[in-house]
Amino acid sequence: MEQKTLSEYEQVLYGCRFCPMCKPAAEVGNLTQLESHSTRGRALLLWRAAKGLAAFSPRDAELLYQSTLDSISQAWCISHYPVGEYVAAARRELVSQRLIPAAVENVLGRNNRADACPKGETVLLAGEIAQLDDLSAADPALKLLEACGVTAKAYMSPTGALAYTLGDIESAEQQARSVCEALQAAGAKRVVADGPQSLFALKVLYPLLGIALPERLEVLGLADLVEPVVVKNKLTTVVNGDQTVFFHDSRSACFLADELASDEVIQPACFDSEEHSGYGEVYARPRRVLDALGVRRVSSVWSKSLSRSTGADDGLWLTYPELASGLAEMRLDHIRSLGAGAIVTDSVLDAVHLQRVQGSEGELRILWFPEVFRA
Repeated sequence: MEQKTLSEYEQVLYGCRFCPMCKPAAEVGNLTQLESHSTRGRALLLWRAAKGLAAFSPRDAELLYQSTLDSISQAWCISHYPVGEYVAAARRELVSQRLIPAAVENVLGRNNRADACPKGETVLLAGEIAQLDDLSAADPALKLLEACGVTAKAYMSPTGALAYTLGDIESAEQQARSVCEALQAAGAKRVVADGPQSLFALKVLYPLLGIALPERLEVLGLADLVEPVVVKNKLTTVVNGDQTVFFHDSRSACFLADELASDEVIQPACFDSEEHSGYGEVYARPRRVLDALGVRRVSSVWSKSLSRSTGADDGLWLTYPELASGLAEMRLDHIRSLGAGAIVTDSVLDAVHLQRVQGSEGELRILWFPEVFRA
């Protein structure tokens, strides 16, 4: 990823503004059926702004936040144009011009509680959980780490990732520095991220912002620690042997991938397979863990870098909850159509959001990755 001004994306926006090819991957656009919610619609208004032909209107600003960062369109595009980057650049301009919608301002202005970082060699960074403001949500991850022979305590703090996706670079930098300073003061040697958004902050965002983690700090995801233990048959699963599972990847994982989807995904024969939907350990490792546990998985092309958002990504569930609920319903409908009986996801935000939207009487069992394992 790069951090450029919107005007530096002029040529990319020129290419996107009349191209309809990523519509199959549209998120909110496929929900509302409004062209203004499509990638092409956003690119057109951004190209006008980048060229100095028009200033942002209040409606423009609203449209630029009524979506995720749209990294799925970036993954679907055969040229992988940096859609997520230019949307982020546009949001930074809106913040600097004080043009952000009230719904976004309320999220950025809320009290972002940051707990004290517990001292110890291993710390669970509960960055996604901080958005839920519920430290108890970290319990399944802490129990899993304990089962793997790792003693850890949770550190709940905003990581800066949400502020970054909403365009508030100043807050993102402040929160990033706070996390790094807290880990340093705690004497942490290893930090385990609670999900891909927190891992994105540590591995991608902080270098992008020029903020250094403590020296020799090991940065891991939950699956990184779990896989060696599962391979040795030391963990079992709560998933029934006759229950098929769909693994859902959060959108943040896209920025940790080695490669985005390849051109083969546009072929009809690929729609029942995730083989060409993206590559990297962020996708492969949790799937290897499930396979080692004997979990039967179903797949779809809408996985990995093409994973359709549940609405919990990039703060949409906080800023425009009705749109986020609509995306969750669409995601649940698609997964049901595959014959899955359960969803396992890498993100606690996705799990909680899907559970809330489906309701207690829903037919799908929804599990955050650490909840897959028998205590």
